[in-house]
Amino acid sequence: MDFDEVSSVNIRDYNSGVTKTLGEDAMKKFIKDWNRSKISGHRDINPIFHSENTFEISVYLGNNQVKFYGSHYLITDETNWVYYINKNDTAYFKQLMN
Repeated sequence: MDFDEVSSVNIRDYNSGVTKTLGEDAMKKFIKDWNRSKISGHRDINPIFHSENTFEISVYLGNNQVKFYGSHYLITDETNWVYYINKNDTAYFKQLMN
């Protein structure tokens, strides 16, 4: 994903219902981390994450929207491929909300 093509990134905390538009620094961090993420595998179950620590991430690329779902240090795309976005940070998505 190219930062210059991303117009905005929103993150919604399923637990609180709060949605936040990421600032430029947080948006750059998310895109950099996504581009460096490592594949975990494909999941055939829905929902993939069964935790109160679940987030919906919407990335806007011009007129297109790409959705991701995250929990702790894992992120999944809309095709249920799961990736490690940051194995060292179990509060990764909570920190993006701050």
